[in-house]
Amino acid sequence: MIIASTRRPGLLGRTVEALLEQTVPADLVVLSVAGTEDVPAGLAARDGVRVVVSERGSTVQRNTGLRSIDPVPDLVTYLDDDILLAPDYFERLRDVMRREPDVVLLTGLVVVDGAALGRELSPEEARAAISAAPESSLLKDIGGTYGCNMTTRGHVALREPFDERMRLYAWQEDTDFAVRCHAHGRVVHYWGCVAAHLAVGSGRVNGRALGFAQIVNPFHMWRKGTKSAGNMVHDWWRYLGSNTLRLGDRSRPDRSGRLVGNLLGFREVAFRGGRPEAVEKVAASR
Repeated sequence: MIIASTRRPGLLGRTVEALLEQTVPADLVVLSVAGTEDVPAGLAARDGVRVVVSERGSTVQRNTGLRSIDPVPDLVTYLDDDILLAPDYFERLRDVMRREPDVVLLTGLVVVDGAALGRELSPEEARAAISAAPESSLLKDIGGTYGCNMTTRGHVALREPFDERMRLYAWQEDTDFAVRCHAHGRVVHYWGCVAAHLAVGSGRVNGRALGFAQIVNPFHMWRKGTKSAGNMVHDWWRYLGSNTLRLGDRSRPDRSGRLVGNLLGFREVAFRGGRPEAVEKVAASR
């Protein structure tokens, strides 16, 4: 299991402590962080936990975490640091991946998502939603996965690293990864692995950088062949429209910053080649 985290040691500690209580825990939890200060005191000394320091950015940190594992196991799970899993998540994950050998990438059922709700969830809300989730073994083939919880085969993880040109928050890196995994087998949504995404906002990139990535990353994916032109344009107008319509909604995070970032992204695409790594300069600007 690999978790990329930056500047959220308290949250990371709570997430890992919950993961260590799984009915069938992961063999190894790799914490890929931008600095040792990102890991709470004592956590690195826990059995089954490894800390690796990486350049900042979710794609880079995930790849660094994978490179630290030798040999790479049969299954590799990537989790966000603000995810809460049902206690039997890994037990059911191993069972279904054993029964379905042609599945190369799996994402679980997120029963409640703070990102979709536009607010941060409390751990209590997340646990209640997980407990209330109906029992299901539905396995559905899908086109993309949700990056907060996804598991791939070890040999696929080695052949399909995350695209490190998609920097920092790496908007849509999960979609890019899923499309490439499709070349190796089935990509599925499994309702038996239940999770909740808290969508904790602290430590994330600013709205301007996120808005920039909302435009440039789909363009980058179109150029490399992991997104169609129609889907790229659909994404552009969806993000631009959402950020414009919600400018006055103070309950939504930094919509004005996202809108400015969208415009900067269009300028990047039109005049500078659509470089996704340019988001780092946008994030550093004021």
